[in-house]
Amino acid sequence: MFTNKGSKGWLKMAEKRKNINIRRTAQVLKAFSEKPKGWGVTELSSHLGLAKSVTHGILRALLEEGLLKKDKDKEIYTCGKEILKLALFFYSNMEITKIARPRIKQIVKKINETVLLIQYIDNKVVVIDKVVGDKPLQLGLRIGVGLPLLRGVASKIFLAFLPDEKVDNIISRNPDPQVDITKLKEDLKSIREKGYAISDEEIYKNILAVGAPIFNKDGKVEAVISTGGLSAIYKNLEKRDKVIKATLTTAKEISSQMGFLNWKW
Repeated sequence: MFTNKGSKGWLKMAEKRKNINIRRTAQVLKAFSEKPKGWGVTELSSHLGLAKSVTHGILRALLEEGLLKKDKDKEIYTCGKEILKLALFFYSNMEITKIARPRIKQIVKKINETVLLIQYIDNKVVVIDKVVGDKPLQLGLRIGVGLPLLRGVASKIFLAFLPDEKVDNIISRNPDPQVDITKLKEDLKSIREKGYAISDEEIYKNILAVGAPIFNKDGKVEAVISTGGLSAIYKNLEKRDKVIKATLTTAKEISSQMGFLNWKW
Protein backbone atom coordinates (compact mmCIF):
# COMPACT_ATOMS: atom_id res chain seq x y z
CA MET A 1 0.00 0.00 0.00
CA PHE A 2 1.38 3.40 -1.00
CA THR A 3 0.93 6.63 0.98
CA ASN A 4 1.69 10.18 0.11
CA LYS A 5 3.79 11.38 3.06
CA GLY A 6 3.95 14.90 1.69
CA SER A 7 0.17 15.13 1.50
CA LYS A 8 -0.26 13.83 5.06
CA GLY A 9 2.28 16.33 6.36
CA TRP A 10 0.48 19.18 4.63
CA LEU A 11 -2.86 18.09 6.13
CA LYS A 12 -1.36 17.97 9.62
CA MET A 13 0.06 21.46 9.21
CA ALA A 14 -3.28 22.75 7.93
CA GLU A 15 -5.10 21.20 10.89
CA LYS A 16 -2.59 22.68 13.33
CA ARG A 17 -2.96 26.12 11.75
CA LYS A 18 -6.74 25.82 11.95
CA ASN A 19 -6.59 24.97 15.68
CA ILE A 20 -4.29 27.93 16.33
CA ASN A 21 -6.74 30.26 14.56
CA ILE A 22 -9.65 28.90 16.60
CA ARG A 23 -7.75 29.44 19.86
CA ARG A 24 -6.79 32.97 18.84
CA THR A 25 -10.41 33.78 17.98
CA ALA A 26 -11.48 32.43 21.38
CA GLN A 27 -8.85 34.63 23.06
CA VAL A 28 -10.19 37.69 21.27
CA LEU A 29 -13.80 36.96 22.25
CA LYS A 30 -12.88 36.31 25.90
CA ALA A 31 -11.07 39.64 26.06
CA PHE A 32 -14.41 41.45 25.72
CA SER A 33 -15.56 40.06 29.08
CA GLU A 34 -12.58 41.84 30.64
CA LYS A 35 -13.37 45.15 28.99
CA PRO A 36 -17.05 45.47 27.96
CA LYS A 37 -16.54 49.06 26.77
CA GLY A 38 -14.49 47.68 23.91
CA TRP A 39 -11.02 47.44 22.39
CA GLY A 40 -9.08 49.15 19.67
CA VAL A 41 -6.98 46.93 17.39
CA THR A 42 -3.61 48.12 18.70
CA GLU A 43 -4.60 47.90 22.36
CA LEU A 44 -6.12 44.43 21.99
CA SER A 45 -3.21 43.01 19.99
CA SER A 46 -0.81 44.25 22.68
CA HIS A 47 -3.02 42.85 25.46
CA LEU A 48 -3.15 39.39 23.86
CA GLY A 49 0.38 39.34 22.50
CA LEU A 50 -0.83 38.83 18.93
CA ALA A 51 0.34 40.52 15.77
CA LYS A 52 -1.76 43.55 14.89
CA SER A 53 -2.56 42.09 11.45
CA VAL A 54 -3.77 38.83 13.02
CA THR A 55 -5.91 40.66 15.58
CA HIS A 56 -7.40 42.91 12.91
CA GLY A 57 -8.27 39.91 10.72
CA ILE A 58 -10.07 38.16 13.58
CA LEU A 59 -11.96 41.31 14.57
CA ARG A 60 -13.04 41.89 10.98
CA ALA A 61 -14.35 38.31 10.66
CA LEU A 62 -16.26 38.58 13.95
CA LEU A 63 -17.66 41.92 12.81
CA GLU A 64 -18.93 40.38 9.57
CA GLU A 65 -20.66 37.60 11.54
CA GLY A 66 -22.40 40.11 13.82
CA LEU A 67 -20.53 38.91 16.92
CA LEU A 68 -18.91 42.33 17.25
CA LYS A 69 -19.85 45.86 16.28
CA LYS A 70 -17.58 48.80 15.53
CA ASP A 71 -17.71 52.45 16.50
CA LYS A 72 -16.33 54.00 13.32
CA ASP A 73 -15.57 57.34 14.96
CA LYS A 74 -13.54 55.88 17.83
CA GLU A 75 -12.33 52.75 15.99
CA ILE A 76 -13.49 50.67 18.96
CA TYR A 77 -14.94 47.15 18.76
CA THR A 78 -17.62 46.01 21.23
CA CYS A 79 -19.92 42.98 21.57
CA GLY A 80 -22.57 42.70 18.86
CA LYS A 81 -26.14 41.41 18.74
CA GLU A 82 -25.16 37.82 17.96
CA ILE A 83 -23.08 37.62 21.15
CA LEU A 84 -26.09 38.84 23.13
CA LYS A 85 -28.31 36.23 21.46
CA LEU A 86 -25.87 33.47 22.40
CA ALA A 87 -25.62 34.74 25.98
CA LEU A 88 -29.39 34.95 26.39
CA PHE A 89 -29.78 31.47 24.89
CA PHE A 90 -27.21 30.13 27.35
CA TYR A 91 -28.84 31.79 30.36
CA SER A 92 -32.39 30.84 29.35
CA ASN A 93 -31.35 27.19 29.11
CA MET A 94 -29.71 27.03 32.52
CA GLU A 95 -31.66 24.79 34.90
CA ILE A 96 -31.55 27.32 37.73
CA THR A 97 -33.04 30.04 35.51
CA LYS A 98 -35.92 27.83 34.40
CA ILE A 99 -36.72 26.81 37.97
CA ALA A 100 -36.28 30.24 39.56
CA ARG A 101 -38.00 32.57 37.08
CA PRO A 102 -41.64 31.68 37.97
CA ARG A 103 -40.86 32.21 41.67
CA ILE A 104 -39.06 35.47 40.93
CA LYS A 105 -42.11 36.76 39.07
CA GLN A 106 -44.24 35.95 42.11
CA ILE A 107 -42.01 37.88 44.52
CA VAL A 108 -41.91 40.87 42.15
CA LYS A 109 -45.72 40.98 42.28
CA LYS A 110 -45.56 41.01 46.09
CA ILE A 111 -42.91 43.67 46.64
CA ASN A 112 -42.87 45.55 43.31
CA GLU A 113 -39.08 45.88 43.24
CA THR A 114 -36.40 44.65 40.84
CA VAL A 115 -35.35 41.06 41.64
CA LEU A 116 -32.09 39.57 40.38
CA LEU A 117 -30.82 36.03 40.07
CA ILE A 118 -27.05 35.96 40.50
CA GLN A 119 -24.43 33.23 40.10
CA TYR A 120 -20.74 32.77 40.84
CA ILE A 121 -19.25 31.85 37.44
CA ASP A 122 -15.51 31.46 36.76
CA ASN A 123 -14.52 33.57 39.78
CA LYS A 124 -17.01 36.28 38.83
CA VAL A 125 -20.31 37.26 40.42
CA VAL A 126 -22.71 37.66 37.49
CA VAL A 127 -26.37 38.64 37.07
CA ILE A 128 -28.02 35.81 35.09
CA ASP A 129 -31.68 36.85 35.23
CA LYS A 130 -33.76 39.88 36.14
CA VAL A 131 -37.43 40.75 36.62
CA VAL A 132 -38.55 44.33 37.26
CA GLY A 133 -41.63 45.74 38.95
CA ASP A 134 -43.84 48.47 37.52
CA LYS A 135 -42.40 51.40 39.49
CA PRO A 136 -41.00 54.28 37.41
CA LEU A 137 -37.62 53.88 39.14
CA GLN A 138 -36.12 50.39 39.00
CA LEU A 139 -32.61 49.02 39.47
CA GLY A 140 -30.91 49.25 36.07
CA LEU A 141 -28.49 46.30 36.23
CA ARG A 142 -28.25 44.31 32.99
CA ILE A 143 -28.13 40.54 32.62
CA GLY A 144 -24.49 39.53 32.27
CA VAL A 145 -23.08 42.39 34.32
CA GLY A 146 -20.37 41.49 36.84
CA LEU A 147 -20.40 42.62 40.48
CA PRO A 148 -17.59 43.26 43.00
CA LEU A 149 -16.30 40.07 44.62
CA LEU A 150 -16.20 41.40 48.19
CA ARG A 151 -19.17 43.80 48.29
CA GLY A 152 -22.93 43.47 47.95
CA VAL A 153 -25.38 40.83 49.14
CA ALA A 154 -24.67 38.24 46.44
CA SER A 155 -20.89 38.24 46.82
CA LYS A 156 -21.12 38.07 50.60
CA ILE A 157 -23.57 35.17 50.47
CA PHE A 158 -21.32 33.18 48.14
CA LEU A 159 -18.37 33.85 50.46
CA ALA A 160 -20.35 33.03 53.62
CA PHE A 161 -20.86 29.41 52.60
CA LEU A 162 -17.33 28.71 51.37
CA PRO A 163 -14.55 27.17 53.52
CA ASP A 164 -12.53 29.79 55.45
CA GLU A 165 -9.36 28.94 53.54
CA LYS A 166 -11.03 29.62 50.20
CA VAL A 167 -12.53 32.87 51.48
CA ASP A 168 -9.10 34.07 52.64
CA ASN A 169 -7.66 33.17 49.24
CA ILE A 170 -10.35 35.14 47.38
CA ILE A 171 -9.85 38.14 49.67
CA SER A 172 -6.07 38.12 49.21
CA ARG A 173 -6.32 37.83 45.42
CA ASN A 174 -9.00 40.52 45.04
CA PRO A 175 -8.07 43.48 47.26
CA ASP A 176 -10.79 46.12 47.54
CA PRO A 177 -9.89 49.41 49.28
CA GLN A 178 -13.57 49.99 50.06
CA VAL A 179 -13.82 46.80 52.13
CA ASP A 180 -13.03 46.46 55.84
CA ILE A 181 -11.97 42.80 56.09
CA THR A 182 -12.85 42.51 59.79
CA LYS A 183 -16.34 43.88 59.13
CA LEU A 184 -16.67 41.62 56.07
CA LYS A 185 -15.97 38.49 58.12
CA GLU A 186 -18.47 39.60 60.76
CA ASP A 187 -21.05 40.00 57.98
CA LEU A 188 -20.30 36.50 56.67
CA LYS A 189 -20.90 35.03 60.13
CA SER A 190 -24.19 36.93 60.42
CA ILE A 191 -25.33 35.64 57.01
CA ARG A 192 -24.71 32.04 58.06
CA GLU A 193 -26.76 32.63 61.21
CA LYS A 194 -29.68 34.55 59.67
CA GLY A 195 -29.79 33.06 56.17
CA TYR A 196 -29.89 36.42 54.40
CA ALA A 197 -27.76 39.50 53.71
CA ILE A 198 -28.45 43.22 53.56
CA SER A 199 -26.21 45.82 51.94
CA ASP A 200 -26.84 49.55 51.99
CA GLU A 201 -25.04 51.57 49.30
CA GLU A 202 -22.17 49.06 49.17
CA ILE A 203 -22.17 49.04 45.37
CA TYR A 204 -24.60 51.72 44.20
CA LYS A 205 -25.43 55.00 45.90
CA ASN A 206 -28.91 55.23 47.47
CA ILE A 207 -29.60 51.54 46.80
CA LEU A 208 -30.29 48.96 49.51
CA ALA A 209 -30.37 45.26 48.62
CA VAL A 210 -31.58 42.12 50.36
CA GLY A 211 -30.37 38.68 49.29
CA ALA A 212 -30.73 35.01 50.21
CA PRO A 213 -28.92 31.85 49.06
CA ILE A 214 -30.36 29.20 46.75
CA PHE A 215 -28.85 25.80 47.52
CA ASN A 216 -28.57 22.81 45.19
CA LYS A 217 -29.07 19.15 46.15
CA ASP A 218 -25.43 18.93 47.29
CA GLY A 219 -25.90 21.74 49.80
CA LYS A 220 -23.82 24.25 47.85
CA VAL A 221 -24.94 27.77 46.98
CA GLU A 222 -26.13 27.51 43.38
CA ALA A 223 -27.28 31.12 43.09
CA VAL A 224 -28.47 34.14 45.05
CA ILE A 225 -31.82 35.85 44.79
CA SER A 226 -31.50 39.57 45.43
CA THR A 227 -33.97 42.42 45.52
CA GLY A 228 -32.99 46.06 45.52
CA GLY A 229 -34.61 49.44 45.86
CA LEU A 230 -34.09 52.98 47.11
CA SER A 231 -32.51 53.04 50.57
CA ALA A 232 -35.00 55.68 51.74
CA ILE A 233 -37.92 53.29 51.17
CA TYR A 234 -36.30 50.56 53.26
CA LYS A 235 -36.02 52.85 56.28
CA ASN A 236 -39.58 51.71 56.84
CA LEU A 237 -38.80 48.60 58.92
CA GLU A 238 -42.17 47.03 58.14
CA LYS A 239 -41.39 47.27 54.42
CA ARG A 240 -37.87 45.91 54.99
CA ASP A 241 -39.13 42.95 57.04
CA LYS A 242 -41.70 42.15 54.35
CA VAL A 243 -38.97 42.07 51.69
CA ILE A 244 -36.64 39.94 53.85
CA LYS A 245 -39.42 37.43 54.55
CA ALA A 246 -40.45 37.24 50.88
CA THR A 247 -36.83 36.82 49.76
CA LEU A 248 -36.15 34.03 52.26
CA THR A 249 -39.38 32.23 51.36
CA THR A 250 -38.60 32.41 47.65
CA ALA A 251 -35.03 31.19 48.17
CA LYS A 252 -36.34 28.27 50.24
CA GLU A 253 -38.90 27.30 47.58
CA ILE A 254 -36.35 27.40 44.76
CA SER A 255 -33.81 25.47 46.87
CA SER A 256 -36.44 22.81 47.51
CA GLN A 257 -37.06 22.49 43.77
CA MET A 258 -33.30 22.13 43.29
CA GLY A 259 -33.36 19.15 45.67
CA PHE A 260 -32.17 20.86 48.87
CA LEU A 261 -34.32 19.94 51.88
CA ASN A 262 -32.17 21.02 54.83
CA TRP A 263 -33.37 24.65 55.02
CA LYS A 264 -33.01 25.96 58.58
CA TRP A 265 -34.02 29.63 58.52
